[in-house]
Amino acid sequence: RAIERGYFLSFGPASFRSPKTVEALQNTPLNHIFAETDDSKEMIENVYQKIALTKGISVDNLQDIIEENYKNIFNI
Repeated sequence: RAIERGYFLSFGPASFRSPKTVEALQNTPLNHIFAETDDSKEMIENVYQKIALTKGISVDNLQDIIEENYKNIFNI
């Protein structure tokens, strides 16, 4: 529902402790994803690796997608 309203979802280290959140990540279109580490001391690179693995894409591809998401949301 959030995606239908144009929202973006951000996933961080805690996201991978919950099967429901991992399922939400799997079902979230790439063009609506961000990564964050606000709730943890974990490095952002580790979060990117986990998201990329879950989505079945490379970390480089994910970085490019998230950069585009940033540009789109802030009209850059």
